[in-house]
Amino acid sequence: MLRLRPQKVSDAERFYEILASPRFTYFPVVMKSVKQERDWLRKTIRARKKGSNCNFSIVLGGRVVGAIGFCTIERHGHVAEVGYFLDEAYWGRGIVTKAVRMLEAYLRK
Repeated sequence: MLRLRPQKVSDAERFYEILASPRFTYFPVVMKSVKQERDWLRKTIRARKKGSNCNFSIVLGGRVVGAIGFCTIERHGHVAEVGYFLDEAYWGRGIVTKAVRMLEAYLRK
């Protein structure tokens, strides 16, 4: 079962493991350590509480397989941005498509 849940600092090791893949060449945030990932998660969790973003872990069968989030921006004519990453072992299964739909449903509430 696929679900989204708010990110936790304890997700840092799994996120770091996923993003350490050299195939994530276009991902704009590169963490150099698990500690740096934890610091990033603390920052984004605080931002979520302020309402400036909403980031979720993508969980499949109880395992974190990626993340998805939404933030407002004011550059290049955009007002919002959705970002995501997914463990490459799960690519091609429609997981991100479902996660985007779930995020969209959350944002409509």
